[in-house]
Amino acid sequence: MRLYGDVALLSGRTQMTGSYDGKPFASHYRYIDIYVRSNGVWKIASVQITKVPK
Repeated sequence: MRLYGDVALLSGRTQMTGSYDGKPFASHYRYIDIYVRSNGVWKIASVQITKVPK
């Protein structure tokens, strides 16, 4: 996480495995979430998720 005053950027990656409708899956994603603090309350402003190719 990076904090810039009243703006915070949270980035990372996740790998998921499981099954859906009886079929196994595996996927890998990168993400960035942008939060803004307004009147002392953090609120999500934007979310971006990108699937990483195999």
